[in-house]
Amino acid sequence: MRIAWISPSPLLPTGLGKVTRYLTQGLMRRGYEVIIGNPHYAGHPIYIEGIKHYPLVNASHIPRFLRAVRPDVVVVYGSHWVPPYNQVSKICDKLGLKVLYYVTVEFSSVSKHFLEPLAYVNFIATPSNFGKEVMVRHGIPDDRVMVVPHGVDTKIFRPFNAKFGGFEDYFFYGMVARNNLRKEFPVVIRAFAQLPIDVKERSMLYLHTSLQEENVSWSGVLRGWDLSTIIAKYGLTNKVLMPSEGDKWWGVDEEELAQIYNALDVYVHASSGEGFGLPILEAMACGKPVIASNNTAIPEVVGDAGILIPCFEEDMETAEGFTVATTRIKPFTEAMARLFYDDNLRKTLSQRAIERAKQFTWDKAVRLIEKAIHETLNHGRIGMQILKKWLAPKQTPNNP
Repeated sequence: MRIAWISPSPLLPTGLGKVTRYLTQGLMRRGYEVIIGNPHYAGHPIYIEGIKHYPLVNASHIPRFLRAVRPDVVVVYGSHWVPPYNQVSKICDKLGLKVLYYVTVEFSSVSKHFLEPLAYVNFIATPSNFGKEVMVRHGIPDDRVMVVPHGVDTKIFRPFNAKFGGFEDYFFYGMVARNNLRKEFPVVIRAFAQLPIDVKERSMLYLHTSLQEENVSWSGVLRGWDLSTIIAKYGLTNKVLMPSEGDKWWGVDEEELAQIYNALDVYVHASSGEGFGLPILEAMACGKPVIASNNTAIPEVVGDAGILIPCFEEDMETAEGFTVATTRIKPFTEAMARLFYDDNLRKTLSQRAIERAKQFTWDKAVRLIEKAIHETLNHGRIGMQILKKWLAPKQTPNNP
């Protein structure tokens, strides 16, 4: 079977790139022919890690790519409501191609531009039960959505001794994420700033991200935090470590990322919403006790292997029409202090984290995405009925 897989490059260090690499390589090992349409590459088609990549700089390139590849099924993995991903399902409909969208859901409610591309797909996969519940609640048929959780390579992400050079005597909290507005770095920074004096004096905070995200979303809204201002505001300039400029832009390989996780004493992750939470899982596989927001897909990953922090009762609206949950700061600080003082609790959560991480394997993820691909071939389009609340009623003599 030939699969046209449209997603960010598997060479990207972000979660999207990493998941793409593991799933496409896994499908290749199972005998499938995979060709990637890569929105992050411009040039002639090239081979990367044994898979041919075609450039998809904008939506106009997609039909040419699909006609050249002539796939049996198209898989789309990315932010499916933004260009060019939001055009693929309509193009596949016109070309008569079956299409599977692998959709992450980071929001408690969604809007029309999230759902519209899904009307033209044949089947949907999503990394969490939370994501499936949101989509079903918004009109996607239950039998058209399969949960395909991400995995973790425990040969790479495993416990071992590591330290940040020059800071060996400090207790480290740390968070790994891209700097966008969903990742609540300000919550982590403020929670650290409010720690008891004796804890803060003996602790450091590591943020594996960039100081400021300079890009904007498709709607023109700034999507990152000015972390340098926030850090300075709370007097933490000498208390926060961040990656070098090179690491920030190039990313680090998984072996180096595992060293970063292992140099931490506690992994902290505040977020207004996660489609899965891959850094959380990777930190758990390294034996790190976790403090994380109690929202969206995060509890499915953490389970009883960490401390889940409550969010405010009312979700917040975003400029793009989604709703997100904001993490409470005081309970976050209390959990951070508790794990600093309680060595036995850290050891207990560490062992639980290692065991729970073993439940999430890439082999399982590949088998499930393979099953979703076969389900895609057996279904017609989902249909415009999922947009019925936004569709204008037909005009009739009795309904002027």
